Amino acid sequence: MDLSILTSIYPGNQIFIQNLEFFGDDLAVVATCNVPLGQGYSVKICEYVTAENYVRIFSQCSYVLAHYLLENNIISLDDFDAEKFVSKAVRHDLFYRSLAMSFHKRVSCGEEFEMRLELSGIREIRKITDFILFTFTGKRTVISGELQFIAVP
Repeated sequence: MDLSILTSIYPGNQIFIQNLEFFGDDLAVVATCNVPLGQGYSVKICEYVTAENYVRIFSQCSYVLAHYLLENNIISLDDFDAEKFVSKAVRHDLFYRSLAMSFHKRVSCGEEFEMRLELSGIREIRKITDFILFTFTGKRTVISGELQFIAVP
């Protein structure tokens, strides 16, 4: 399990995924997720996993999956490799384009659940400013949805 990309971005207590299992043929990762009690944004402690926490989980899974796929040459892009991806992620040079989430079950903080995220699309878009669009689909577990981010090579 390689969380090095995440430990370069987040403090350790802000990484909510672990026990990563990659499926190269499916362009997917399954992660065990756990949000500790008290990791929210409000003054009053929320006892369940919030939308903010789910966004972090989607984001963290997308980072580790894209990194894994690039590092293992499962996907390849012109002038954009795993090292460049990590550099962009650490510098916050990946820009979110869209996010849609559906909630299927309320989960308490401290309760483990699985997230399965698949890379459902990747394309290089050539315009005045070139960019790469990554699209990830979260399969139905306690949450499902789609996240897109853009990387400028």
